[in-house]
Amino acid sequence: MHPSEISVSQTRFKREGLLLAVLLLAGLIIRLNLALVVRGHPTDIQNFFAWCVYVSRDGLQAIYQNPAIFCDYPPLYVLVLKMIGMLAEGLRLGEQAFIALIKFPAILADLCCSALIYRHCRHYAPRLSLPAAALFCLNPGSIYESAIWGQIDSITLLLQLVSLELAIRKQHIGALTLTALNILIKPQGLILLPLQLFMICRERAWPPLIYGTLLSFSLAMLITWPFVGHLSETLPWLWQQYFKQAELYPHSSIQAFNLWSFTGMWLPDTRSILGNSPDAPWLLQHKTWGLFIFAAVYTAALRFYHQIADQKREQSVWLTATVILLGFFLFATRMHERYLFSGLFFLLASIAFIPKLSWPFGFYSFSFMLNLTYEYPGTKIYLEGGVGNSINQALVSFNQHFMPVLAPALSLLNLALFIWVLYLTGLANRRSNRLTL
Repeated sequence: MHPSEISVSQTRFKREGLLLAVLLLAGLIIRLNLALVVRGHPTDIQNFFAWCVYVSRDGLQAIYQNPAIFCDYPPLYVLVLKMIGMLAEGLRLGEQAFIALIKFPAILADLCCSALIYRHCRHYAPRLSLPAAALFCLNPGSIYESAIWGQIDSITLLLQLVSLELAIRKQHIGALTLTALNILIKPQGLILLPLQLFMICRERAWPPLIYGTLLSFSLAMLITWPFVGHLSETLPWLWQQYFKQAELYPHSSIQAFNLWSFTGMWLPDTRSILGNSPDAPWLLQHKTWGLFIFAAVYTAALRFYHQIADQKREQSVWLTATVILLGFFLFATRMHERYLFSGLFFLLASIAFIPKLSWPFGFYSFSFMLNLTYEYPGTKIYLEGGVGNSINQALVSFNQHFMPVLAPALSLLNLALFIWVLYLTGLANRRSNRLTL
């Protein structure tokens, strides 16, 4: 490369770095201001707040053993909340500042995800790097989840992005370890583990599999130990906790605009697919068919990866993960509205390979934002101060007037968009077999 071309490239890189820094600073300022004026989802924020106070005061073991305390999160994030509680107590924060501090890990994860998406796109499609970072950082859905709602799905996404990048580089020990930590924060961290294991088996990377598995289980035991008290009881205790969490919301759709929303929200997933009768035989239940359909999507996605991985490894991994995460939200039962988060932003990262995926991403972003407001605030007026109260009332009014019609339309849109995504990802390697279900 000519010296003048090198100089131009370096200047462009510095300019982009400055613009990225300005973007991240703007995203941080927007989120912090909203976090300080809006309390957040009343159930989630109240739980996080109570857990912070409880574990700081009474220790880690008591939070799961006390029947008066409802805690449905795995132990690693409870450890994070303990540190937040200790910090808030040491700084003598007021209640709203305390709540903003609870939201801060997710806000920080938002910024890290935006930077990672920039880095990812700069490697595969440099001209899309800054726009893609902005589409995450300024996306209404990502801002709403962390700064207004107070949820932590961006932390799950961050660990998924990093672990998948490590897997692509064949650093499988690190990838498996991060996935284990992700599962200890939220069970949804498990979703991409079969893909990682498939990649390892296909590459016959047996030593990393053994070492990564041993390290993952060792970390899980050490992190869980303070909650249980006996090292030998940690793994059985974890299994019991995850099983209890899986059975906590046995509904076909929990406010999620997906396939099962057409059968009603907050209704049992043990209903029959034939006639909607309750407590149907296992083979006819919604949850069984949800698992069957999702397993079919997962299998087809792995087949797609296997077919083109030798020619386009990085591309095949990202597209496969995107289809899996979208399929998880759309076809499995017991879905919250927030569970589209990872699939949505993996779709954004996949634009680096197939720019036409920006269209489904735009429509999914619109649907996702409305789905979030469908749950919070829904049609409920919560007591908020100032700007928070104005946002609450405006969203309640919108939901009351428009969502009865929009909800089924958006569910249908989400399913149609998935078919479109399958078509576009099939075009990613036109000489190879397309991804079809």
